[in-house]
Amino acid sequence: MTLDTKVWDALERHSRDSPSRVAVLGEGAHLTYRELADRVRIYIRSMRSRGVSRRDLIAVTIEEGPDAIAALLAGFVSGIVFVWMDTAQPEPRRQLLLDDCRPRGMLTTSGGDLRIDWFDSMGAGTPLPDDTACLVYTSGSTGIPKGIVQFRDNLEQFCAWFADEVRLGASSRMLQLANMTYDAAYAEILTGILAGASLIAPDANVKRDVASVSDLMDRTDPTHMILVPSVCRYLLQVRAGRRSSPRRAVEVVGLFGETLPPDLLGGVRKHFPDARVYNLYGPTEATLATFYRVPHDFADHVVPIGWPIPGREVMLHSDSAEADADTGEIWIRSRYLAHGYVNRDQETRERFLPDPSGVPGVRIYRTGDIGRRLADQSLVFVGRLDDEVKIRGVRIQLGEVEATVRSAPGVTHASVRFFPEHEGGPRLAAYLQPLPASKVDVRTAHRYVADRLPPAMVPSAYVVLDELPLTSTGKVDRSKLPNPWDVPDRQPGSEADAKGLDPTALELGRIWRDVIGCPDVTVDDDFFAVGGTSLLAPQVIAGVQASFGVRLPLQAVFQQSRLGDFAELIESNRS
Repeated sequence: MTLDTKVWDALERHSRDSPSRVAVLGEGAHLTYRELADRVRIYIRSMRSRGVSRRDLIAVTIEEGPDAIAALLAGFVSGIVFVWMDTAQPEPRRQLLLDDCRPRGMLTTSGGDLRIDWFDSMGAGTPLPDDTACLVYTSGSTGIPKGIVQFRDNLEQFCAWFADEVRLGASSRMLQLANMTYDAAYAEILTGILAGASLIAPDANVKRDVASVSDLMDRTDPTHMILVPSVCRYLLQVRAGRRSSPRRAVEVVGLFGETLPPDLLGGVRKHFPDARVYNLYGPTEATLATFYRVPHDFADHVVPIGWPIPGREVMLHSDSAEADADTGEIWIRSRYLAHGYVNRDQETRERFLPDPSGVPGVRIYRTGDIGRRLADQSLVFVGRLDDEVKIRGVRIQLGEVEATVRSAPGVTHASVRFFPEHEGGPRLAAYLQPLPASKVDVRTAHRYVADRLPPAMVPSAYVVLDELPLTSTGKVDRSKLPNPWDVPDRQPGSEADAKGLDPTALELGRIWRDVIGCPDVTVDDDFFAVGGTSLLAPQVIAGVQASFGVRLPLQAVFQQSRLGDFAELIESNRS
């Protein structure tokens, strides 16, 4: 077979020169470079024999780990375009993505073999450019997720540069933590393969649980890892709570996807004392755009996002002047940009601009981010022009969350506010205005939203207001929406409260206290109201399985967030 990508050339070379070197280290299994190359060939032949052709768009649900990595590589090097489906997301959300992009079929595995189920009702599939790498969905301001058509050369160019920049080589072990639904997973995997490194590939349950990630680190001793700052903070808290030894094998910690708080650097230095730390910035539309090597003695109050990655030029555009300004919207000029948005031609034209110089293949992407240039010409991130926020690296348009909350039973108007500096990590709060002469049940609203949005997009608190505060122009004034967590510290539950709990609820309350660090709880307490987050939810699921022998889906924490309801769910599954 003829495959003409740099990634395939590298995979073949490593399988020939170092066939027994570990390429993918999974849970209880591994693949050498020879085995990985063979499996990629088998997957390509299998897809072609089942009628899948270059440029076909295929939805994929393959469990995270070695099989998923082999499948991702097979699709990438053969020109078959994957859109990965996250089985932890609510079914209505997954169906929304399928309806939007209309893939030709769904790819799964059974006993190590590929299976394709064709979607006759989807039509012929969405036409995509020949050099499309993958389709990645992010939140959309209109309430509908939008698919970013990623350019293959964009990923290959970035990954080749990054492997060289962080000195990734044959003796390196890259921790692969990003979910396959994100382009960050492609970046981790392709970077590792280009460098001939070993990829540490945990399953989805480990990836969602920072405590399990910490255990995995102690077992596998990674040298390189890329983390979202809020996830990194939880990881450091877990390691500090366990008094875990510093991991001196870690050579590089890359932080991306959120603003990097300076106070996080001290913890990184303590737990990974020999690591070089990078602050990485860039939207999916450019994979990444800038980088900053954080000096070991850094002590400023703002961590820069740094300088452009080779192949990218960063300009700051201000309406007040045509020339490059010191503060303005970050525009990325490059030939390494995504093709645009699937089925959104108008938005593609608005965000991807032709190069004024007319250089072939070069365009400009308007990020919507605001940046400021320092005296040394490095950049700092200032904020956004719109309502986009980031929680655990996930791009979230508040408009999409508001549209879902607004459609909940009994709600006439809704708004959502972002609290980036919450003690438990960045959070969303929803504010509901009831229909006239109606009442809104917040638990019903919460379950309605949790059934339709991914965990990171589900608000942690719900506040019912008679009317939402408005500005003079009639828009919701988010600054006047009350902070749901700005209340006196909760007192531990009374003895009467504790006596009112049945044994299942008592044990579940203990699990909550151990995971969250909250006071005693009652049957009416809500997981998120007492300090729970989506990052802590996997630990609750693990605690329930250990204590009750009941295996529940992660979504149960969001759908049954009241302690009494969750306890009833446990009992119904036990019986």
